Amino acid sequence: MIYKSENLATDYEQPLTDGFRLQFFNEARVSVNTQASGWSDTTMVNFTFERLATGAIQGERRPNDYKVIFDDNVGFGRSTTFRLGNNTFPEMDVNFKVRDLSNDRFINFGFIEADETGGAGKLSVQGARRDRIVFLEPNAEGEDVFTWWFYFPSGSGS
Repeated sequence: MIYKSENLATDYEQPLTDGFRLQFFNEARVSVNTQASGWSDTTMVNFTFERLATGAIQGERRPNDYKVIFDDNVGFGRSTTFRLGNNTFPEMDVNFKVRDLSNDRFINFGFIEADETGGAGKLSVQGARRDRIVFLEPNAEGEDVFTWWFYFPSGSGS
């Protein structure tokens, strides 16, 4: 209907074609949909899901829906080695995977393990020591870049 059209501005009225008229509205800002976010088990502690931001490093705001899938067994998933600032975090067996529901695929992720109270490779928090899942997704060149991260707030005790 709009093959090779360059008229995609919101104030341009698309032509009526085969009884259809399309309108395009780009969101000004990508943010977390808190209404649709949460645990399948409502007794679980709260979590934080936000754009990765630390110092000068800012993750891309990808407008995708995600699911973090947990299992009882470490080795269910495997994190990717990544560098954040001056720290390198190695790949390791973990008890979760991250699925991009919008694109129907599992994504790479890094794991910052600061607390091993629940065992190595398991997302947990003890006091100020918080493990974090770092979402790594391909850019236009196919290289993994930072997007979001997922963790339990300090003091939530998982």
